[in-house]
Amino acid sequence: MLEIAFGLPMLSAKVATDSIHAARIVQVESSWRDLFWWLMPQRRAHHVVRSGPALALLLDTGRVLTVSVDHPEQALAALGEPSSHAGVGS
Repeated sequence: MLEIAFGLPMLSAKVATDSIHAARIVQVESSWRDLFWWLMPQRRAHHVVRSGPALALLLDTGRVLTVSVDHPEQALAALGEPSSHAGVGS
C-alpha cells in the first residue's frame, strides 16, 4: 500500500501498489489548483506540493496520479520500476 500524505488527514490518500501499472519521474510546477484535485474526479489527479520532481503513476483504472516526492529515483526503485523513463505518458 502506497500512502500519500498531503499535510491534512482529509487530503491523504492510499493507493494499492498492485493497482500501479507504471510509474515515471516528471518535473512539475505547483499551482493553487492542485489543492482542489479531490473535488473533481478527473483522469489526472495531482498531489503536488511544490515545483520539482514528482512521480506520475498510471493506475490500472487508466487514471494518472502525480505525486511530489523528495527522492524520486528511490521512490521509483521502491515501486519496482527500472528506469525513470518507464511507462506513463505526459
